Amino acid sequence: MVRMNEERLHDIISALPTRTVAVIGDFCVDRYFEIDPSISDRSNETGLPIHQVVGVRAEPGGGANVLNNLAALGVGSVLPVGFLGLDGEGFELGRIFDRLGFERDGLQILPDRHTPVFTKPVVIRPDGAPEELNRFDIFPREPLSEEQEATLLEHLGAAFEAADALIVADYGEAGKEGVVTARVRERVAELARTQREKPVIADSRLHIDRFRQVIIKPNNFEAMEFLAGERASPPTLTRLAEVGERAAERNRQPVLITLGPEGALLCAPGRALKIPVYPSEREGETDIVGAGDAVLAAVAATLGAGAGVDEAVLIGMLVASITIQEIGRCGSADPDQVHRRFREYAREFPDVVGD
Repeated sequence: MVRMNEERLHDIISALPTRTVAVIGDFCVDRYFEIDPSISDRSNETGLPIHQVVGVRAEPGGGANVLNNLAALGVGSVLPVGFLGLDGEGFELGRIFDRLGFERDGLQILPDRHTPVFTKPVVIRPDGAPEELNRFDIFPREPLSEEQEATLLEHLGAAFEAADALIVADYGEAGKEGVVTARVRERVAELARTQREKPVIADSRLHIDRFRQVIIKPNNFEAMEFLAGERASPPTLTRLAEVGERAAERNRQPVLITLGPEGALLCAPGRALKIPVYPSEREGETDIVGAGDAVLAAVAATLGAGAGVDEAVLIGMLVASITIQEIGRCGSADPDQVHRRFREYAREFPDVVGD
């Protein structure tokens, strides 16, 4: 049971404007090409069908979506640590960062690296939800230079000292070179060890097992593959609890395993607590893209605002249940939405919330 009432939730959320959260990671652009299927055409040269794009929009993606969620929750100061390319996508992200009031001291502008982009063609139909087609990823393929990595580590140290919490958002995948290198992971562990009272939480597509001294947030499949070396499909809750508890003991920090529509499993040595998520699908269609980013942002921010880890994960579940109701984009949640969802959650799961 997570003991929380609305007054306690208010105390945590109302502290966020006085807090600073640093984020090191891969700041990406989600570029959507909205296709109208009613307009048909073919190429004269190839005979292939032409997708007619009637709308283009750029949204914060990857680590930038974590930043966006922090801003929506009302965090007072957000410190991004990473890079922007000297390209159109870097300009788009810079404009978004400026609009949201983020400092740029921790960002390198690198003309030899392309800003990561997830290009998403989406078919728009008036009688149904958007249909996303095959994605095109543009991501750096070469590792950071020694000089770029050294500057990154310097910015990381400065941001950590100024922050109440640190998020590591590693979106590197096969064939992609992100900013969260082995040296960055080592430095994060060192910083976390020197200031154990400061929450640090990491999410990583491929290297979640390589973090030490910090809270880690794998999903259920990542936990089995990278923490246990198994590919159970689907993994049982009992087995996930065993894996999470063992990882928490080794890492000396809690392990948060997200379970999709089943919520989350919070593990510590000898203890695993399942925290359900509000069943948003009852209210219509849902889109899970970006839900993990929302959880990451909410947990780190509220831990930095003085929440206990159980409370922070519960708030993460509230935020994720709101963001997945935004179709065709990575969503976010503001404090008023979180309060409303808590009241709904308390009616749905009185045995979880307590009082």
